[in-house]
Amino acid sequence: MTSCLWKHAEGHDPVPAARVSRPYHVYDHEGEHLGSFTAWETAHEWAHLQVALSALPAPLEVEDRRRHSRRRVWADYCAPFPAPAETAGTANTIDDDDAPRATAATAFAFAPPHPRHPS
Repeated sequence: MTSCLWKHAEGHDPVPAARVSRPYHVYDHEGEHLGSFTAWETAHEWAHLQVALSALPAPLEVEDRRRHSRRRVWADYCAPFPAPAETAGTANTIDDDDAPRATAATAFAFAPPHPRHPS
C-alpha cells in the first residue's frame, strides 16, 4: 500500500452524512458488492487490505458514486478504471492493416459485469 499515491492525485474530501449516506462501494472481480462506506479513505484502505489479507482475487473495484469514478485496487497499488487514454487523438491514426491487432492490444483483458447495487 506504500506505492499507492491516490491521496496526492485526487482530493477526496469527506461527504456530509445528511447528503449521501454511503457513496463509496467496493466490488469484487465478478461485480459482487462487498461493502458500502461513508468515507473514501475507509473504502479504499479496506479494499487494499481485503486483497492483501484474504483469499479474494484482485483486482477489487472501489466506486465513488459522488464523483462518478472507479479505481481498481490490488494489494500494493491502485489505478483509475477505466484507465485514462495515454495520448489524446491517437485512435484515428491507426492504418486499416493494423486495426485488428491494435484493437486487440488496447481492449481490456478483464471486464467485470455491471455491479449489483446494494440493497
